[in-house]
Amino acid sequence: MGGQGSGRIFRWDTKTALEECRFIDIRDWKRRDLIRDGCGFSWSWTQDGVKKASIWVLTASDFVRVEYSFRRSGEAWRDIADTIWLSKTACHLGGERLWFCCPGCGRRAAKLYLHAPRYRCRRCLRLPYASQQETVLDRASRKARKLRRKLGDDGGLGDLIWKKPKGMHWRTFEALKAKVERQDEIANFAFLCRTSKLIGWDWPL
Repeated sequence: MGGQGSGRIFRWDTKTALEECRFIDIRDWKRRDLIRDGCGFSWSWTQDGVKKASIWVLTASDFVRVEYSFRRSGEAWRDIADTIWLSKTACHLGGERLWFCCPGCGRRAAKLYLHAPRYRCRRCLRLPYASQQETVLDRASRKARKLRRKLGDDGGLGDLIWKKPKGMHWRTFEALKAKVERQDEIANFAFLCRTSKLIGWDWPL
């Protein structure tokens, strides 16, 4: 996972984003039929096919117990074991929905996030989404990449788009292409303004 400021050009003052935290999702565990009394399983996170972290989970009918090791930079590993209670609510069309009860505030939550060093809900952590910390350059670059993917193009900022995807109408292609070019223009201008500030020029952005 990216560290603080990862992917953000000229931003070293950003907080850890919510998307950068590892999380557990009770819905995923339920779909995999893992929430059963007396069940135990290992849950892991991988990046590029390499295991980066794992936890051991013991489940009962009304709680789960998570066991894992955690350390901050420069500190020794700590063994942590937390009990997380579960809650159920009825669904409109029958059946029931399972929730975690956040150990911090007691609110129901489908996801709990690991952040220094316990699992808590999004409200307890008060961490921003990555999009809330985007600069103009970040946002325009992200939008351009997303539009390029629709066009099957893997080019970078400012690269020309020549090939129309098979089966796409020309009108649609030209409209998407124009949107990419617009976001490229915004990103280029934002980059120029940021660079100018670094060398002492006073630009409005």
